[in-house]
Amino acid sequence: MKKLSFIIFVFTMTFFNCDGRDRKHKTNAEILKENKLFDSFSEKVKYLPEAYSEISTDTILSNGYKIKIRTFSNMSQSILDEFVIENITHKLYFRKLRSEVYIEKNSRLVFNKVIDHAFFESNLDHNTFKLDDHVLNPIEVDQQKSMETNKVVLTAALNIPRKPDNTSLFNILIDDLGNVELKNINYAGT
Repeated sequence: MKKLSFIIFVFTMTFFNCDGRDRKHKTNAEILKENKLFDSFSEKVKYLPEAYSEISTDTILSNGYKIKIRTFSNMSQSILDEFVIENITHKLYFRKLRSEVYIEKNSRLVFNKVIDHAFFESNLDHNTFKLDDHVLNPIEVDQQKSMETNKVVLTAALNIPRKPDNTSLFNILIDDLGNVELKNINYAGT
């Protein structure tokens, strides 16, 4: 009986000494580091959009232009926006968009190109505009300006993620010979 009560006493003392008093004055980060779990809890990674997405538009204008735009997310290229909130590193990867633009005028092919970062890099002055941290939004047809100018006028927006006040709008003008002119409607500065 003495042995049994001694075993129960030892077991009880061991149980009460494992109540976490040694961790009482440690932060959660210190405890996670101690157990080598800190890295898995200190970083949140998110991709936007999370899955492949695609938008297709067909537009026929009364001045003879037929415009097809297929915009899709490039799953292999993205722009990283990294920030820290409450000791947690948030990594948002904004996937780059590509737009395949096909334009006909009176059933004759005028323009068939991809509009993406490379398109803007080749058509913009790098001293006044830096594309490194900008995301291209879907390309849209400005039907009213296209009718007024007898050129296809596409509207493109480049913005810095999570900074809506840093959006730059561009008009891409394409005439019936396929000549391209890029106009910066507003420059939001970077």
